[in-house]
Amino acid sequence: MNQGAFAKASPKTITGSRAQWIQVTSLWSSQPWVADARRTIARISTLSDNWDGEGSPAPKRSVLEVMNRLIKEVDSYELTRAHIGPVPGGGLGVEWRCGNRDLNLEILPDGSIEFLKAEKTSSGFDPDQMLDGQIQSDRLNEVGPLIKWL
Repeated sequence: MNQGAFAKASPKTITGSRAQWIQVTSLWSSQPWVADARRTIARISTLSDNWDGEGSPAPKRSVLEVMNRLIKEVDSYELTRAHIGPVPGGGLGVEWRCGNRDLNLEILPDGSIEFLKAEKTSSGFDPDQMLDGQIQSDRLNEVGPLIKWL
């Protein structure tokens, strides 16, 4: 079952104090990419300091929590598979690539999110078509317009 998902279980039989369950129905219908993202986040949560051999700290629990909230915030969008990974300094990065558009989000150790959206032209990424900025972790709804841009 997905992390954070609520489920309804149906008992098959009850014998004494034991119940056998035949079915678990998810009450949270996620996009296909979300399950992959949650598994990746779970793997990243097991990293220890110096995961990159350069002394970088492992992503803090608070960073992992912001990433999980971010995934939940954009779960309803039909997106391609997200590329998620730790970044030096203790943060997490996530990238989506749809056609000629890229959206990169980096959750910093303080929980804020930096973004870069870029559009590729026939000659490569055009700096004039790039936009970057920052979003506070308590304003994750501001990620929606970036996702819609994809």
